[in-house]
Amino acid sequence: LHRGHEVLLEKAASIAERELIIGVTGDVLLKNKKYAEIIQPFPKRKENILQFLKGYKDSVNYRVVELSEPMGPTASEGDVEALVVSEETFKSGQDINKYRQDHGLKPMDLIQIDTIPNRSDLK
Repeated sequence: LHRGHEVLLEKAASIAERELIIGVTGDVLLKNKKYAEIIQPFPKRKENILQFLKGYKDSVNYRVVELSEPMGPTASEGDVEALVVSEETFKSGQDINKYRQDHGLKPMDLIQIDTIPNRSDLK
């Protein structure tokens, strides 16, 4: 869980009213990811997320789901109202909204956070 993830989680939790669905890349999707071999297993990442959010907003139910495909529950759950994205994932959010509309679901609000530069970007 790095600072960029924390910013996404903080923003999502701040706007959630009843439930926050947190999609976490699963093993199936990880095999294509850079440095996949050093990424912690899903159960540990889930635990880290729930620990980070503990006490943040007790009125919200935090549901961490393992993503086996990129769209996750946003492709099929009609009551999802918003998706917090980064500059890097904004296009994917637009693609998911197109998919939702094509399948009779209301598009989600896309809420974009600012990208946090990593150390190599600061040099």
